[in-house]
Amino acid sequence: MTLLIVLIAISLLVPAALVFGHLRASAGGEATDAWLPISLVCLLLPLAAAIYAGQGAFGQWQTARVDERIDYQLAGRITETRRELEARPGDVGVMRKLAGLYGEGSRYSEAASLWQQVRLLEGEKSELFTREAEALYYRDGRILSQTSSGLIARALAIDPFDLQSRLLLATAFYQAGAFSAARGQWQWLLDSNAGETRREAIERAIARVDARIEARVEARLKDNRVNP
Repeated sequence: MTLLIVLIAISLLVPAALVFGHLRASAGGEATDAWLPISLVCLLLPLAAAIYAGQGAFGQWQTARVDERIDYQLAGRITETRRELEARPGDVGVMRKLAGLYGEGSRYSEAASLWQQVRLLEGEKSELFTREAEALYYRDGRILSQTSSGLIARALAIDPFDLQSRLLLATAFYQAGAFSAARGQWQWLLDSNAGETRREAIERAIARVDARIEARVEARLKDNRVNP
């Protein structure tokens, strides 16, 4: 917000200073070209108005309570979608959109809560269990808690081939250092063709985890030789 204020101030003060200088020079009898300051005024004043319109009134932004770490464009989309949901409460389409935006903005607690509400309205779907679990996973610092694990289990009980659930499990295992378990999930996706649409990415992930497993084995062998 501070940067926004500075930009608007500059866009207003620069042409004002030029106009003032032109008026002083004219009053002193000096010959000056009026087109430059006037042109700058015509150029920069609409720019200031556009910045203000694009970012919203200052008071509205302060009451929106959007995380200041989020870029202004995303914050604007969140604020706009929240207002849309206030006008259309219970609209699952808007709720889905807002939950996705919360996830983009790293507001994972709010995203998880909203996905849960969507699930209660739409019914039990593997996709919704997975989205809620994913939000909780990132909220908890990339740790697969008992709650998020339970949600994934429910998603896979509905659809054992659910791609996003398997990918989330593999990622969580990899981050936790459980490389063999992560590899097992990725390999299952390839063998079952459930991950066909992401085959190249999954194959790269398997190659990466194989390298980590090999490095770990070599480190243990080296340690055994040093400390028999």
